[in-house]
Amino acid sequence: MFIVTNRLEMSAEQQQKMIMAFRKSMPTLQQFKGFQSFETWISDDGSYMLAVSHWESRAAYDNYVNSETFRKHHGGASSEEMQPHANITYYAGETLG
Repeated sequence: MFIVTNRLEMSAEQQQKMIMAFRKSMPTLQQFKGFQSFETWISDDGSYMLAVSHWESRAAYDNYVNSETFRKHHGGASSEEMQPHANITYYAGETLG
Protein backbone atom coordinates (compact mmCIF):
# COMPACT_ATOMS: atom_id res chain seq x y z
CA MET A 1 0.00 0.00 0.00
CA PHE A 2 1.18 3.54 -0.78
CA ILE A 3 0.07 6.28 1.63
CA VAL A 4 0.20 10.02 1.08
CA THR A 5 -0.27 12.65 3.78
CA ASN A 6 -0.68 16.36 3.15
CA ARG A 7 -0.38 18.64 6.19
CA LEU A 8 -2.71 21.63 5.88
CA GLU A 9 -2.25 24.42 8.41
CA MET A 10 -5.50 26.37 8.59
CA SER A 11 -8.22 27.60 10.91
CA ALA A 12 -11.00 25.33 12.15
CA GLU A 13 -13.42 27.09 9.77
CA GLN A 14 -11.12 26.50 6.80
CA GLN A 15 -10.68 22.87 7.86
CA GLN A 16 -14.44 22.32 7.74
CA LYS A 17 -14.63 23.91 4.28
CA MET A 18 -11.80 21.66 3.12
CA ILE A 19 -13.52 18.56 4.52
CA MET A 20 -16.70 19.50 2.62
CA ALA A 21 -14.65 19.85 -0.58
CA PHE A 22 -13.05 16.43 0.04
CA ARG A 23 -16.50 14.89 0.53
CA LYS A 24 -17.69 16.44 -2.72
CA SER A 25 -14.75 14.98 -4.64
CA MET A 26 -15.05 11.45 -3.18
CA PRO A 27 -17.33 9.93 -5.87
CA THR A 28 -14.84 10.61 -8.66
CA LEU A 29 -11.83 9.74 -6.51
CA GLN A 30 -13.41 6.40 -5.52
CA GLN A 31 -13.69 5.50 -9.21
CA PHE A 32 -10.00 6.17 -9.83
CA LYS A 33 -8.03 2.97 -10.47
CA GLY A 34 -5.82 2.07 -7.52
CA PHE A 35 -7.51 4.39 -5.00
CA GLN A 36 -8.24 2.67 -1.67
CA SER A 37 -9.35 5.22 0.94
CA PHE A 38 -9.18 8.80 2.15
CA GLU A 39 -9.18 10.21 5.68
CA THR A 40 -8.88 13.58 7.37
CA TRP A 41 -7.14 13.89 10.70
CA ILE A 42 -7.35 17.08 12.76
CA SER A 43 -4.58 17.73 15.28
CA ASP A 44 -5.48 17.67 18.95
CA ASP A 45 -4.86 21.42 19.23
CA GLY A 46 -6.81 22.10 16.01
CA SER A 47 -3.97 24.01 14.35
CA TYR A 48 -3.67 21.73 11.32
CA MET A 49 -5.19 18.78 9.58
CA LEU A 50 -3.78 15.89 7.60
CA ALA A 51 -5.36 14.67 4.41
CA VAL A 52 -4.42 10.98 4.19
CA SER A 53 -4.94 8.92 1.05
CA HIS A 54 -4.24 5.22 0.55
CA TRP A 55 -3.36 3.84 -2.87
CA GLU A 56 -2.69 0.41 -4.30
CA SER A 57 0.76 1.60 -5.44
CA ARG A 58 2.92 4.65 -6.14
CA ALA A 59 2.08 4.24 -9.82
CA ALA A 60 -1.67 4.49 -9.08
CA TYR A 61 -1.09 7.68 -7.08
CA ASP A 62 1.13 9.14 -9.82
CA ASN A 63 -1.57 8.40 -12.39
CA TYR A 64 -4.05 10.34 -10.27
CA VAL A 65 -1.85 13.41 -9.71
CA ASN A 66 -1.13 13.58 -13.43
CA SER A 67 -4.80 13.28 -14.39
CA GLU A 68 -7.58 15.65 -15.36
CA THR A 69 -9.45 14.38 -12.29
CA PHE A 70 -6.68 15.78 -10.07
CA ARG A 71 -6.95 19.15 -11.83
CA LYS A 72 -10.72 19.19 -11.29
CA HIS A 73 -10.25 18.40 -7.60
CA HIS A 74 -7.73 21.25 -7.27
CA GLY A 75 -9.47 24.09 -9.08
CA GLY A 76 -7.74 23.45 -12.39
CA ALA A 77 -4.20 23.41 -10.97
CA SER A 78 -1.72 20.71 -11.91
CA SER A 79 0.29 18.81 -9.31
CA GLU A 80 3.33 20.93 -10.26
CA GLU A 81 1.35 24.12 -9.61
CA MET A 82 0.13 22.78 -6.25
CA GLN A 83 3.60 21.65 -5.09
CA PRO A 84 4.72 24.97 -3.53
CA HIS A 85 1.59 24.91 -1.32
CA ALA A 86 1.83 21.25 -0.35
CA ASN A 87 3.46 19.67 2.68
CA ILE A 88 3.37 16.07 1.47
CA THR A 89 4.94 12.96 2.97
CA TYR A 90 4.93 9.52 1.33
CA TYR A 91 4.84 6.13 3.06
CA ALA A 92 4.83 2.46 2.20
CA GLY A 93 2.56 0.50 4.51
CA GLU A 94 0.31 -2.45 5.13
CA THR A 95 -2.79 -3.12 7.18
CA LEU A 96 -2.08 -5.71 9.86
CA GLY A 97 -5.48 -6.17 11.37
